[in-house]
Amino acid sequence: AKGLPERKVLYGHVLRTASPSIVTMSILSLLGSLGGAIITESVFTWPGMGTLYWMCLLSGDVEVLLAVTYVLTLLYLIAMVLADLLYGLLDPRVRVGMMARGR
Repeated sequence: AKGLPERKVLYGHVLRTASPSIVTMSILSLLGSLGGAIITESVFTWPGMGTLYWMCLLSGDVEVLLAVTYVLTLLYLIAMVLADLLYGLLDPRVRVGMMARGR
């Protein structure tokens, strides 16, 4: 590849184009494990947010269900904003913030 060292090709070309997919899948996998905590904690009777969610679901405690859902949604939103910011850092073709508007 134009006489470039393998390291330069990997980091300069391959990783730059693959990084958005890697970041997206990593963050979605992490968030999926939070959703899977409900099943895992219920099966192994571990204390945690998954067990809390399941017990409130069985007992009909709507307020706590809404609070736990709110916290999980907030974690999801923070993770997705973090992913968008990482896109801008890893791939210079992606513009973040004021640079995207041309100012």
